[in-house]
Amino acid sequence: MSPQVVVTFATTPTGLESGTMQRRIFVAAAALAITSLVAGCATEATGTADGADGTTTVTVGLLPIVPTAGFRLGVEKGFFKDEGLDIKIAEAQSGAAVMASVVSGEYDVGFAAVVPQIQAVEQGLPIKVIGTASSVSNNAGLFVAPDSPIKSPADLKGARIGVVALKSIDEVTIRGAADHLGVDSSTFQFVSVPFPEMLPALEAGRVDAVELPEPFYTAALSKGHREIIQEPMGVFLGDGATNSSFFTSDSHIAKKKNVVDSFIRALERSNEYATKNPQEVAKTVSAYTSISSDTAEKMVPTVFGTTVTTESYEALGELMVRYGILSADPNLSNLIYEDASQGGS
Repeated sequence: MSPQVVVTFATTPTGLESGTMQRRIFVAAAALAITSLVAGCATEATGTADGADGTTTVTVGLLPIVPTAGFRLGVEKGFFKDEGLDIKIAEAQSGAAVMASVVSGEYDVGFAAVVPQIQAVEQGLPIKVIGTASSVSNNAGLFVAPDSPIKSPADLKGARIGVVALKSIDEVTIRGAADHLGVDSSTFQFVSVPFPEMLPALEAGRVDAVELPEPFYTAALSKGHREIIQEPMGVFLGDGATNSSFFTSDSHIAKKKNVVDSFIRALERSNEYATKNPQEVAKTVSAYTSISSDTAEKMVPTVFGTTVTTESYEALGELMVRYGILSADPNLSNLIYEDASQGGS
């Protein structure tokens, strides 16, 4: 009998374009609670059988956000077809849904940020990271209003900071960056605010600072808001650090190792191409989100990495323990698939 897996995240609904809620995603945050209700092996995804044309169908769970654009562009360019893979994209509405579907075998591969993957390992989920989705790209930052008395990170003491979800990667990286810069992050007050509401909340004085990725990052700059900390994760990990990635289940690797290896090759080719061709990425982004083509073209380009940086997982795992998100150091020794391209210690 196949297992039923229940995965629960604290979630916050967000829109992908200010002023609209046409497309909604739910950003994984807080504690990850996983309960395996029925023992047994995970079922193989229905789409993984070899086709008559010699291709293998791979079902991939994605969220409709910018970091998945490199992969999507690679599918459009035929890079996965070249590896004998027929990609079927399953649009999910939450990181929890993707995680549960990969573990149960409904999806072959899934997308997630680093923090929920670490939470999954801490809870005992049998997953492996197989490749990077996006890396630190200097297109996210902590902003204050133009007339704010906060002039530098040192002035953030006691600040009310808007993040899309509490105990998420944003909260962890903001605190990590502040502590790295010598600012006591324990004085921060984090407030959950949906992305489309962040700039209005900042302008109304309901929060003192907000963490914004694209396309909200470019919008904030265009309105004269000041960036106090650029790309917080990059402050303590540097450029190129993995901040989101693709993962699969241990059982899928055991059954379809050759397919996983082919997926990795195509993903690396896709990300390399996407990083070099931001205009094509912009067109892809506007096709699967509510972000207009004009806005997408103005965004600071995302770096779609080809190497999984182990430091990202190690450093964020340590910070999650320090900030009380995890109760003990997670065992990350087996999280990254041994045949994935890796970098760092």
